[in-house]
Amino acid sequence: MVQSADDNKPSTCAPKPVLKRQRKADIWNEIPNSENTTEAIQKEHISELHKETQKSANSQDKNKVKTLMASTFQLRRKEILTTLTPVSKIMETYPPLATISGIRHEFSRIFEDNAATKEMKDKLFSLQSAIVKYCENVQRKNPFIKNVLHDLQRAISQEPEKTQAYENTFALMVLPKLLEKKTGKQDYELIKLLSEDDDFDEEVGQTKFPTIIGVTRAS
Repeated sequence: MVQSADDNKPSTCAPKPVLKRQRKADIWNEIPNSENTTEAIQKEHISELHKETQKSANSQDKNKVKTLMASTFQLRRKEILTTLTPVSKIMETYPPLATISGIRHEFSRIFEDNAATKEMKDKLFSLQSAIVKYCENVQRKNPFIKNVLHDLQRAISQEPEKTQAYENTFALMVLPKLLEKKTGKQDYELIKLLSEDDDFDEEVGQTKFPTIIGVTRAS
């Protein structure tokens, strides 16, 4: 075997860099930079917010409310993360946080993504078939899941064109049960459905864990 002179030369090829996985930012605990907002401006905007939200729902300027909530977000978020201000006080100061649309907009501000809540909804829809399949595999161990799954299958057999809607409802019903098993918290409810007669503020005040609270309208 003949060895060329080039074989003895050190390799000039640089080693490939090791790509490190980039860590995701801790969005929930990130304190916004509030240097551009003074407390005086904050109080002025809160005053305007209260004036607008005291109007009837049909008379409110929704865009103005959204703008005021955006302009007060930085100091509001800082207060939430760095003080022990009660949730009831935060909601009293910022009334839109007691509404579904207000919570949705605030969530999008935290993520700096207007489509954040839509993506969560789409994600749940994409998982609903997997949740149904999982329940089919564990139904023997859980009478509640077995009964609800039976009801789902019967509903789909009667109205197959509504399969997606039925599976979505089923997923929302059984998900708290599945998470209850994982967390070991028997009193933990992921989803609470209230009637119009229930005290929304009281329910929020008694909530100890992240919970989705919905209000149903009487027919």
